[in-house]
Amino acid sequence: MADPDCIPGALMQAVVRAGAAREIARSARHLRPWLEDDGWLRGIAARAVAGLAADPLHLPPMRASRSGRLRHLVLARTERVTMALTMIAPGVAPGNVEAEVEDAAKHVYLSGNFVMTRVLGSTGCVVDQFGLAEDGHIVPMGARTLAPGAVAETDERVVAWRLRDTAERIMLLQARIAPHAPAPVRCHDGATGALVARSASDERAARSLMMLGLLRAMDRRDAAPCFAQAARHRDPFQRWAAMREYVALDAGAALAELDAMATGDADPRLRDLARQTITTIETARPCPA
Repeated sequence: MADPDCIPGALMQAVVRAGAAREIARSARHLRPWLEDDGWLRGIAARAVAGLAADPLHLPPMRASRSGRLRHLVLARTERVTMALTMIAPGVAPGNVEAEVEDAAKHVYLSGNFVMTRVLGSTGCVVDQFGLAEDGHIVPMGARTLAPGAVAETDERVVAWRLRDTAERIMLLQARIAPHAPAPVRCHDGATGALVARSASDERAARSLMMLGLLRAMDRRDAAPCFAQAARHRDPFQRWAAMREYVALDAGAALAELDAMATGDADPRLRDLARQTITTIETARPCPA
């Protein structure tokens, strides 16, 4: 979460309430007023400018990132909700604003989140929309104009958009709401619509995998029960990622859990991967003779 001295306390409370709401629609109701009236941003800008005037090395206490001509500033954040400001320099046509600019001309992303977007300033922009088809491809859905000042809502589980080239600088204020259950992030080829890659958007799961990787690098075999528990995660991608870490830590200890996955996992792809891994482990074992 951003520094309370920089971000209005009421905004932080709204983001917290939105994150605690069970339904996406209720979360959106908490955040919509902050997109419909952006006057509070002027206060943030004034404090940042005053800080820079007093100290050229002043850095506002907010997380910022830069990729090519894309600038991203996180204004407030919880595990499920992010309020952010994004600037896109002229001549760039990125997909979802969190994607890499260089990559966006080729790929379209379905983030799995519910996204509310307001175009700041006096100039709107045009986006090309894509929808998720039943066969797992994305298909064009035509153009959409994002008018300045209007709040556009997008369910990025099934719909994505990509900004068209523009000679104008675009500034977007966005609220991103993640579902309570982990949602897949899908990367599609923009030309063919085919699925290129898929990952999980669950931050808690991502942190768990990071910790498993650290434990494996430290050779903490005493933490094997943690690996076994993570390999039973509800998301199949998470289960397999945890199982790979477990096998890398101690293949022998992981065999029982791997065998259970090979015979009883709900996902047929994981059952097949587990069987292949068991064969590889058994083939690599030294001969008892």
